[in-house]
This record gives sequence, C-alpha cells and structure tokens, in this order.
Amino acid sequence: MTPISGKATRRLLVAAQDPGSVGHLSAIAEKASGLLDLHLVAASPAYEMFSRMGLSVRRVPALTTRSNSDEKAAQLRALSASILADVRPDAVLVGSSGPEAGLCEALMATTTVPYAYAFQDFWGDVNKVFGTPAGTYFVVDAEAERLTREIHGVNARVVGSPKHSRFGCLDIGMLRHETRAALGADNGRPVFGYFGQPLWRSQGYEKTVTSLAGTIAATFPDAIMLYRPHPKESDEEIGRVRRKLQEALPEAVVLTSGSVEGCLAACDVICTAFSSCGYDHMFLAKYSASPLGVVVYLRHDPEIRRLYHEYTGFDFLPVARDGLALVTEAPEEVPAVLRSALDPGQRLAIWDRIARVLPDPSLAAQRVVDSICADLTVATGITEL
Repeated sequence: MTPISGKATRRLLVAAQDPGSVGHLSAIAEKASGLLDLHLVAASPAYEMFSRMGLSVRRVPALTTRSNSDEKAAQLRALSASILADVRPDAVLVGSSGPEAGLCEALMATTTVPYAYAFQDFWGDVNKVFGTPAGTYFVVDAEAERLTREIHGVNARVVGSPKHSRFGCLDIGMLRHETRAALGADNGRPVFGYFGQPLWRSQGYEKTVTSLAGTIAATFPDAIMLYRPHPKESDEEIGRVRRKLQEALPEAVVLTSGSVEGCLAACDVICTAFSSCGYDHMFLAKYSASPLGVVVYLRHDPEIRRLYHEYTGFDFLPVARDGLALVTEAPEEVPAVLRSALDPGQRLAIWDRIARVLPDPSLAAQRVVDSICADLTVATGITEL
C-alpha cells in the first residue's frame, strides 16, 4: 500500500489508537485517497499497525484515562488541540479507544468542525468519558444503529464493516491448514482458541480464561488450546497467562506471531469474553468454501457481564441472538456448550446462517467516503472535493 497523499482541497483528519479501529480506518483511507486530503494520526498500538500497512502516519503519545478531569485528560486535550491547529481539518474521523478515553475521544471533545465522525466497531460502543460523543457514528448494521440511537441518543449511519472486505481475497482454507499444521493439529485434533482483551484487572476475566483451560483438559484430553493476546496486553500479562494456562493444560500455546486471521481460521472453537475477533471469525466463515469453527462468548462470570454492560449499555449479544454464535450464561454450561460447538451439525447450521445474515462488506468503505464527501459538498457548495 502506498503512502496517502491528497490532491483535493478538503482536509480529513483520521485518528486511531485502539487496534480494533485500524482495519476499518485503513480501508476507508484507501477509498478516500485522491478525493480528500488525508492526514493520518495514531497512537500505539494503532500506529505500528498502520505503519506495517505502508501508510504515512504521524505518531503521537499513547495516553488513556478513565476521567475527564485528571492530568492525562488535560494532556489529551492539549495534544488534540495541537493536532487540530496543525491540520486545520474540514472533517474528523476517529475510531474508539475502548473502555478508556484516549486520542479519539479527546479529538471529539476538542474539535469545533461541524463534521465529526467515529467508526463504531462494536455494537453500542459510544465512549462518553469526555462528555462529547461524535456527531455521527458509522455502524456495521441496523441493530448497531438502533442501539446507538436509543441508548446513547446520537446519530448513526449504517455502512457495513469496511475491514472485512479484504477477507474475500484470503485463501482461508490454506490459512487454516498451515496454522493447524504448525500447531500439530493437522491430524484432526480439536483446536480451542481464546482471543484476549486487556481486561486482566478483572478477577472474573482471569478466572474465565484459566477455568476454560481446566475444562478443556478435563473434557477434551486430546485437544490443543491456543491463546491469542490482545495488542494492548503487556509482556507481563502475556507471561502470566502463559503460566496460568500451562498449569491447567501443559500443551497450551500462546501465539503472538502470525496473522490473527490464521489463528482464527485454525480454531474449531473460538472463545472470548466479547472481543471483536468473534465478529472477524464470522466474516472468515462467510467467505469460506466450507464450515469453519464456532464462536463461543464466555459470559458466565458476573464481572464479565458487568464489564460488558459498562462498555455497551446493554446486556445481550446481537450476533448470538441472531444464531451466529453460542453463549455461556452459567459455569456449569461450559462443557456442554463446547461440545455443541464441536458438533458438525451445529457448525454447518451456524455457517449457513452466517452466509445468509452477515451483510456484504465490499462497499462499506466507499459508503463512508461517499457520506463524508456528501456532507462536505453540502457545507461548501463545492462539487469537486
């Protein structure tokens, strides 16, 4: 991918911090190149991800806060004001910083441009730590639009899921074969994956991950378990999870290298609390020529449910309600739900529903660009941006 440089006169500032935003924003940036004068700003870990894609991106400090009045909040506001003064954008598009506030939320709180957008990569994710949400949220589907409007009272536009359009170009069967062979699972051994989140401050999260390893060891003695850390997990946290998992299941593997898509494709059962990796796997399944694995959301711990509610503002999982994934609501359900996820009939039924229900992502990025360009055209009366 070549660095972005704009010939157009209208400036779009694009900013990210959380890794979940990167795939969406990079796809949008590609479509906007040449139509808008793009200025890409990022903090870690998003900065490293954009750089690996070959994008020209300005690095800024990675700061987060849970308060709108502490020293870090003041630093974030000052940083945002400096960026906005340098770029002087006509519109701003950000991702999300997750449960905490960071660069994206500070920009929304600081900017005075009339067109301030955020891309929402999880249903109902509207971060209000700074008290000023985006003017418009681009969302993946009609349910996300409804939740965003009803719970948070902010404008939302359905565009689809930009980052998943590239999944149609992947050789998913080869990804699955190569990763399973590297794991020693090419002989048909079941592979269980847990896809992490930066939630280690929660005892309920730690208990969920470690008890899963124990359940797999007791119920599926020939299984392989892999753990894929979140980019925000520290080396200390990754070392800790490795020790905890291997106490219960000595063959447990922590995979920090290789693509996330390869890890997802390799798994027969994809477990998580509420990581967007679950949604990623569903799009891999949508493009797969044959059934892949089944996503299981482990939400039987009360603390996990509390964290989920704090993050989204509601208590259910839209994709599970639509029959695209399985959910555990009580600890004693876990073995049976994992067995169900391995059942070939269940896998086929979910794969079929995914193919029918998930929206085609191929035009999602273009819809975002068209929407921003239309707003700027109305505002300026200029038909060529």
